[in-house]
Amino acid sequence: MRYKILFLTFLIPVFGEAAFEEKGNKKEPIHIHGEGAIEIDQNIGKISAFQNASVRKGHSTLLGDAIYGYFEKKGKKSELKRVEAFGNVKVVMPNKIALAHEGYFDVVSDIIVLKGNVRVTEKNNQLVGSYGRINRKTGVTEVFGYDPTTNKKPEKGLTKSRVRVLLVG
Repeated sequence: MRYKILFLTFLIPVFGEAAFEEKGNKKEPIHIHGEGAIEIDQNIGKISAFQNASVRKGHSTLLGDAIYGYFEKKGKKSELKRVEAFGNVKVVMPNKIALAHEGYFDVVSDIIVLKGNVRVTEKNNQLVGSYGRINRKTGVTEVFGYDPTTNKKPEKGLTKSRVRVLLVG
């Protein structure tokens, strides 16, 4: 069963978001939004959002040109497991903003991984590298010059494998 929702101005308030309740924490539902369209494919457990797409959980928002979420059906409920964001990716949290080409949010571990020209700004301080990782549980942000999941050097076209830091007062 596949649904495609095309948004007209009057339909956005009604169909503009899909919400998934997080297992174990009833206080942080996950909202997926797309201004262009949202497609839900129940057969493969995938939700796609296009044009100024976003995923919001608590006080954290992951934005991108396109967002793909993967969920599992458990009875009558759906449980979101992973979210991928592509193009002009931005993570907005109360005390930091991160920019990248791509972003992946593992809902189970509560970790966001960023890839490609990563720039993290926290207050007046900046971290720049090829890859980044934000742990939402601990608040720790790490920036790498290599892929921390494989220890490979960055792909051609991505930021060189250096990490730069600017600390201001």
